Amino acid sequence: MKIQVLRLVTLSVAMAMVAGSVGQLSAEENEGLGEIDLVGSLTKEPEYTCDRPLYALAVFGAEQERLMWVVLDKAQADGKQYNRIYVDANQNGDITEDGEMFKVKEAGGGGIRIPDIEIADDYVFSKISVRLSDSMAGIAMLNANFNDDLRLGGGYPVNSGKYMQLGETREEAPIVWFKPNESFEFQRWIERPLKIGGETDFKVFLGWQGKGHSSFCTTLGHILSVEEIVLATLEYKDAEGNVQFAECEFDQRC
Repeated sequence: MKIQVLRLVTLSVAMAMVAGSVGQLSAEENEGLGEIDLVGSLTKEPEYTCDRPLYALAVFGAEQERLMWVVLDKAQADGKQYNRIYVDANQNGDITEDGEMFKVKEAGGGGIRIPDIEIADDYVFSKISVRLSDSMAGIAMLNANFNDDLRLGGGYPVNSGKYMQLGETREEAPIVWFKPNESFEFQRWIERPLKIGGETDFKVFLGWQGKGHSSFCTTLGHILSVEEIVLATLEYKDAEGNVQFAECEFDQRC
């Protein structure tokens, strides 16, 4: 089996493969984000122009110290593109304040820049940005630097799908969790069936699982040297239904 890692950020990761599928922490099952009040944490909203604003939430810190809401709106009620972005830049739950509405000329580009978020002296997020990749569908990416030297990206899908699709209500908002000092999780990428007795590429992201559609957060670059590898333990059932374990190495970077 060939195993590849898209973002190498840790020395070991455990995976489970049962009945031909590879297990992971599901974005819908992330209990660590389950206690966030998706209604009450956004206390004040503007009068939107469009009938269908779209919502996302960025969570900063392992203890969920800061919650930053992002809401897409349109300049014209019958417009085809989302070209206004409201961001709770000071994380107080009010997105009606001055300087928290941004106009977007077109999808792509560098996105809009948000002020730094400092949780502690040695726990600072800078160069925070929101970038629309599809302004008609309301698909976006979130980016931030951690302590100036680690670039993070949130909104990655499973299996090369669309990036983060914002939700039609606060309850449906995808949540991206930036917690770079915590243990790493993984998300599969371009998964194919693992062939018994054959050789199959298997690629994963390493990072932090969010909640909702395409909400995975990872590093935007490799931080391990080429000599370092990631060890993986595959858990599977054999033909008799017995659980077996096999160790292998993530030794290729993508």
